[in-house]
Amino acid sequence: MAYKHYERFRYHSGFAKAYDKKLSDLHNDAVSLSDYKTIKKNHKDKFGWIVDARAYVGWIAFPLLISLLGQHCWLFN
Repeated sequence: MAYKHYERFRYHSGFAKAYDKKLSDLHNDAVSLSDYKTIKKNHKDKFGWIVDARAYVGWIAFPLLISLLGQHCWLFN
């Protein structure tokens, strides 16, 4: 879960950094979102499958898994 949160943090900070540079270069010119696809592709190349992972699945599945494993161990002790 921590890695997923880190991945999302890096995505948004990378996006912000790219647009900060663009704003610095353009000054008063209008900002275009044409670089969005490039930023998203670079991010996906760096993090792979974790980009498509949904954090809520982990928040639901991990407690259930712990509960099931704890129950299983309790039955055999």
